[in-house]
Amino acid sequence: MSKFELAKEETLQGLKDQMAVTGISEGRKVVAAAGTAEALVPASTPCKHVIIAAETNNTGVIAVGGTGVVAAEATREGIPLSAGDPPLHLDVTDLADVHLDTTIAGDGVTFTYLV
Repeated sequence: MSKFELAKEETLQGLKDQMAVTGISEGRKVVAAAGTAEALVPASTPCKHVIIAAETNNTGVIAVGGTGVVAAEATREGIPLSAGDPPLHLDVTDLADVHLDTTIAGDGVTFTYLV
């Protein structure tokens, strides 16, 4: 086996080790105020993947994105989710980097994440 092949194999194994799932957890986030981006979680929470679904009783639209997410239709930024939409899958390293905004205060999401 050449040096290149050995290095390639070590790199692939390192990536597999980094992506190995060691646990699963879940949560719920209700957005208190429409028009204000809120973090999915209040503190740094390392993860590998998160699945986000709009609450089934939401009456407005939840937008998912970064700190600049906007749910209002005229200026929307981020991925919109309504009640009944398929869940959104994101590969992220920290749940605190995911932000939500809503068109109706009190709407929310449930989420499951892999660590």
